[in-house]
Amino acid sequence: MNKRLRKKKFVREYTFLGFEVEATVSLKENFDSFIDDFINFIEENNLSFGGGGGKGRFTGIVQMGYAKDFDDTKKSKVTTWLRSRKELSDLVVGEVRDLNKMENSH
Repeated sequence: MNKRLRKKKFVREYTFLGFEVEATVSLKENFDSFIDDFINFIEENNLSFGGGGGKGRFTGIVQMGYAKDFDDTKKSKVTTWLRSRKELSDLVVGEVRDLNKMENSH
């Protein structure tokens, strides 16, 4: 398969990678501030995030980009940042996988 088709079909080096995050949130008043801090952190690390929270839960997908640009340290940074937040508990960080083939786990 040539490079153009690999990119169009999101295969090999053009696989789009990411991982799920989920946690319990203990704050109610400053949730927007937490989200702002998290999005700033995500953008500083050249990542993207889709998700949010409500009813005491925080869930979403951290998008890491193409497999050809994969950097395993980024997931570690996100995990460390989330674990350092006192307003989160029961943190679950999923495995890095192909987002185009990810099934909805909920």
